[in-house]
Amino acid sequence: MKNNKYAILTTVEASMKAFMLPVAYELKKEGFDVSLISDFSQDFIDEYGKDFRCIHVKMKRGFHFLNTCSVFFKLKKIFKREKFAVIDYATENVSLPASYAGACCKIPVRIYNHWGARFVGFNGIKRVLSKTIERLIGKKSTDIRQVSEKNKQLCIDQGVYKSKECVVLGKGGTIGVDLKRFDVNNKEKYREEFRKKYGIPENSTVFGFVGRIQKDKGVNELLQAYRNISDKYKDSYLVLIGPIDSENPISAENLSFAQGDPHIVLTGRLDNVNEAMCMIDVLIHPTYREGFGMVLQEAGALKIPIITTDIIGPSEFITNEYNGLLIKPKNSEEIELAVEKILENNNGITYAENCYRYVSEYFERSIMLKRIVCDRKSLYGRISDDKVNAVNDK
Repeated sequence: MKNNKYAILTTVEASMKAFMLPVAYELKKEGFDVSLISDFSQDFIDEYGKDFRCIHVKMKRGFHFLNTCSVFFKLKKIFKREKFAVIDYATENVSLPASYAGACCKIPVRIYNHWGARFVGFNGIKRVLSKTIERLIGKKSTDIRQVSEKNKQLCIDQGVYKSKECVVLGKGGTIGVDLKRFDVNNKEKYREEFRKKYGIPENSTVFGFVGRIQKDKGVNELLQAYRNISDKYKDSYLVLIGPIDSENPISAENLSFAQGDPHIVLTGRLDNVNEAMCMIDVLIHPTYREGFGMVLQEAGALKIPIITTDIIGPSEFITNEYNGLLIKPKNSEEIELAVEKILENNNGITYAENCYRYVSEYFERSIMLKRIVCDRKSLYGRISDDKVNAVNDK
């Protein structure tokens, strides 16, 4: 029988759950013997261990040379034991050791899910290191799947990899949006529920941000802009949905302002983001760098008007003044002007309707998963039986 063992790897279980588990379930339906490898908690293993072989490997976030070496040897041992035909990895901390361990073990298909170009958010030696890591991963991967055409072209121009090695599936993105979970028909119910929960009056205008509360997501500029926005729109609130990031923190002054202003809500990490987002009237996502922007697709699914930055990724999803507004990054005044444009001209509804149609046509979860599974079956199918089964002899 042809070897059908397939491993999916991420650095942390949150990435596995958010982006790779839906793919894993679809691959299982197609007859693949799927294993999951990450830095798992026991809770994750208890929940998903009945469906997949969950292999725990201790890993750190952020690049640590000794940790990378340790993970390389652990993965090499696992790969030799498990004899996978395909390894499918995302996030660079696991992708670097996985690609090299996979090459050492001669695993026929080694897929790098390159969710953007992380190096664009760095300067100096950190940028050089990040780009070098991505280039090294590309060299040892048989196939690269990028989230967008602009990210792909940037990486080709920067010499990270060659055009023939990289493919963008469909219109881009990762796994799209589950429209049953982000159901616009439930929007009014959750809007009322969550505004009551956080003490926000029903008729107030709520600006929202979803993601890690960090510098690179443009939260400093958002908070600076809100100081002026709140002076003009007295009944407005700002809701920040997500954990406060200590590795790439916002300024102490802005954090203190956010924590002390009664019109700013810090929810922390939420499991029911799909419900909490319903209380938002305008999503503001002023990020410096982005792979593609899952939160933008989710806001589109809920018909929430979007303001985001005119950078690689978001600018490939948002067409300015059609399904949202694009602004310059690192510019609080642009945020203020965009808010004014949406509220004063009352065109946010049109943007939201156009965005919803775009999401429904191209980024609905089942459409995206079908595209990914067809791609993975194609990569697996190009390997001869002899070559796949030869892994078993190593």
